[in-house]
Amino acid sequence: MLAAFNEFRSAEERADIAYKMGEKAKKGGTLGKAPIGYINTIDRIDGREIRSVELDEERAPLVRLAFEMYAAGDATLEDIQAELTDRGLRTRPTQRRPAGPVSVSKIHQMLQDPYYVGTITYKGDEYPGRHEPLIDRDLFDEVQDILASRGRAGERRRVVHHYLKGTLWCGACFRRDGSIRRMIVRRTISRSGDEYLRNRTCSTWPPTTPSRETRSGHACARSPPHGSGSLLSSQPPSKP
Repeated sequence: MLAAFNEFRSAEERADIAYKMGEKAKKGGTLGKAPIGYINTIDRIDGREIRSVELDEERAPLVRLAFEMYAAGDATLEDIQAELTDRGLRTRPTQRRPAGPVSVSKIHQMLQDPYYVGTITYKGDEYPGRHEPLIDRDLFDEVQDILASRGRAGERRRVVHHYLKGTLWCGACFRRDGSIRRMIVRRTISRSGDEYLRNRTCSTWPPTTPSRETRSGHACARSPPHGSGSLLSSQPPSKP
């Protein structure tokens, strides 16, 4: 009997909390801790405690930069995470965890959060927030379109590790126009779902289709055109 009463009381308390949170959201209030780029503040006026949310002057510009970089279309989530870390973006420290770099998954979550355009979301419904927007709606929508397209096709660029990466240079490119290019490694997936690594010495040559590929993931470059000389060099060419 007592257990049933306690369960009923707990259900009532949960319903009361949900109702109060819903009412707060409808009034534009921030639910819980503000996301990175904002800070929760407490002011006391005439003995009353006033809670609000303000832009974090240290982190807000870096959050805005993340949206701008992704909207440009060239950067992956990993690129953005590395750039923001280099610029000093850190999570806010708590009693349990010290400040640290923002993870790639958090960057992805951040780029999808409508809070940054001034919107409060609660149980699938959106309400105008009382906090200051960090970015405009056009930039946010542009980022959502890119996220959706990459969600279907995958990120455009990924980091690929290969034991020859960074150690080979293209001799043909150097002899052609004096340019110095390192070997490029790209990951591709065939129609059958098999994954390969294409080893190419530059972005324009050899042709897109390699001469042969093996299921071990190594792709061999074609031989250089007749008369062009050696294709690969283990040392960077020296300009005269």
